[in-house]
Amino acid sequence: MKITNIFFDKIEINKDQKIESKIINKYQIKDLAWCILTLDEMLVLRRIKIRQQRLGDKTILFVLFPYWKDKNCYKYDYYYFTNINKSQIKNKVKNLILEKYHLFINNQENNFKVEMELKI
Repeated sequence: MKITNIFFDKIEINKDQKIESKIINKYQIKDLAWCILTLDEMLVLRRIKIRQQRLGDKTILFVLFPYWKDKNCYKYDYYYFTNINKSQIKNKVKNLILEKYHLFINNQENNFKVEMELKI
């Protein structure tokens, strides 16, 4: 099964806005499970948000990559995967992080920590 990542959208979120409601309103996505993946890059804590939706026999995984725009606004790159199963999620997200941030991440747990509770 071929998994491809597709550039989906860019959105801007103000500090006082809730990212969940902005995305749900924009794309009318409902009943999604949220997961947080935390990455420490050059002492900067970046939060990568992952949300998953099950549509029939297909699973869609949305991945948001934040980066700083200024003190009051964040910008997110939005990607999604289709036809992905639960066992592939960690590796696919890890590869996308490597591609996006050009990072070397080894297999040690303290360098790459993933906390996921996906409700399928």
